[in-house]
Amino acid sequence: ALLSSLTLLVGVIFRPRIGDYIDTHSGEEAASKAGAFHDVFIFATWVGMIAVVLCFIEWYRQRKPPAFSADTE
Repeated sequence: ALLSSLTLLVGVIFRPRIGDYIDTHSGEEAASKAGAFHDVFIFATWVGMIAVVLCFIEWYRQRKPPAFSADTE
């Protein structure tokens, strides 16, 4: 539940900034707006890939057996 809440939080935080970015970096033509949307989708893809990598790292960390020290009896 926490991860899904964080997903929605990112959308709420960045939505106005993304709209400003598209308005600033595009002209009146549809082709230039498509280029600005392309940049936003590439950014979203990179953010998603980082999340996937972090999930795999955590999965690997949880999968390893715990290390036992010689001090325990």
